[in-house]
Parts: sequence; structure tokens; C-alpha cells
Amino acid sequence: MHEINPVITDQQKKILIGSILGGASLVTPKDCVNSYMSFRCSDERWFYYKVRELNNLSSKKSVLFDKTNRWHSKCYPIFNEYKKMFFSKNKRKLKLESLEQLWDLSLGVWFVESGTYQKNQVILNTNIWGKSGTDVIKKYFSLLDYETEVFLEKNKYRIRFDKKSSTNFLELINPTLPLFYFEPKSTTQ
Repeated sequence: MHEINPVITDQQKKILIGSILGGASLVTPKDCVNSYMSFRCSDERWFYYKVRELNNLSSKKSVLFDKTNRWHSKCYPIFNEYKKMFFSKNKRKLKLESLEQLWDLSLGVWFVESGTYQKNQVILNTNIWGKSGTDVIKKYFSLLDYETEVFLEKNKYRIRFDKKSSTNFLELINPTLPLFYFEPKSTTQ
């Protein structure tokens, strides 16, 4: 049965916000009042973790396979709220007050979807937010006493945490991530 406004748990809100920061799309179809969310992911375990967590928001044919795993929700008012927080005129636009909505799990989802850990440092791919959005992200982390730097890698914006901040960041997010995330991925198909 379709609910007009399903109950969205705090856990789901955290996953939704982290997903948006990590690259999920919010789309308002023509002739529709509400938006929907869509995301794709090549890591099947992570993909199905999110599909299970967001199950009550899923459309009937929410899971699609086209070179990668794709998911989309039904159109709900909550996605209009997130679109106002993270988009302006259908383009990604980041405001510092939008980042104030982050929780540890939101940061964890964001890291899993667009981060790496290299040479004892956390790096977040922030290119989808452009230069101005990347600067907002840097400011946000500096307000939390994380030392970060903005840099370009192949002309794409990134934020790199210093080693101490990387350790603190990972200590914050690791307890929120599912256990399978820390297990080696299977190489059998």
C-alpha cells in the first residue's frame, strides 16, 4: 500500500543526507509536485544495504540493473525538503546550514560513496559541489576542528584531511557502518 507521507526514521534521514552528499540525485518529474531520489552503486553489498534501509520509500520497480545497480524512490514531500536544502534551480548548491544536518552515519555514507583512504588520510571527492560547494565543505569541517585542504586531482575538486583529522573522522564514522563494509569483498562471481 502506498503511503502519501511515510514515516522516515532518523536512520533513514542520515542515509538520505549522506547519499545526497555522495552523489544521489533528486528529481522532480514533469507534472509532479514531489521529487524522488535515485542513486547507483557498483558495490552490490553496499547497494543492497541501502535498498533494505530505504525499503519503505522504494517505488514498485525501484531496483534496476544497467551496467550498475540503480535504485529510485517514489515521489514524496520529504525529497522536496532535501532538494531545497541541497539544490537551487535544479543545480547542486551547498549551504553551510545544510551541512549542520549531518550526523555520524551521514558522514559515513558520504565517505563510503565518495571517499577514499590513502596514505593515512581521508579524501572526499567533492567535485559535484563545484569550487564554491567544496569551500563550504572545508569551512564546515574547520568548524568541527578538522584540518583539511582543498586540492585538484585530474581537475576535480577534493578535500584531504590531515592525518590526525583523518583518524578522528574514521573513529567517528566506523561504528556507524555495517560490519560487511570492513570485510574483504568476494572475488568470485
